[in-house]
Amino acid sequence: IEISRGLYKHWVIYVGYGYVIHHQSVPSVISFSVAVYSSTGDTMNKENLENVAGNEEYQINNQLDNKHEPRPIEDILQEAESLVGRGFSYNVATSNCEHFATMLRYSNTELNYTDATYKCLKVTGLETVN
Repeated sequence: IEISRGLYKHWVIYVGYGYVIHHQSVPSVISFSVAVYSSTGDTMNKENLENVAGNEEYQINNQLDNKHEPRPIEDILQEAESLVGRGFSYNVATSNCEHFATMLRYSNTELNYTDATYKCLKVTGLETVN
């Protein structure tokens, strides 16, 4: 599930009965000069979707299903549940909530950034040149 947060999207895994598992990050290092956001000691949490989304809009986003075969739902749910309460290192460019959701669903972290996300990365200087 993709939750709109203005300039960025927050990604969560729906696990049923109104609950999601997501990477909740509390920034410990913020450098506005290069706009790099990274953090350690964050955790995976299981919370009610309505509490996580608040007043923000959200939608199911399985846009990579046409490129990659999703893992069996039982495997996704089992792995997601096993991560609840565990520590997780966060890095906006290499290990974020979108990577987490993509890894669980497809066993890889290939991203298909939206235009808004790409523009945000470009503005912050985090885009990469291939």
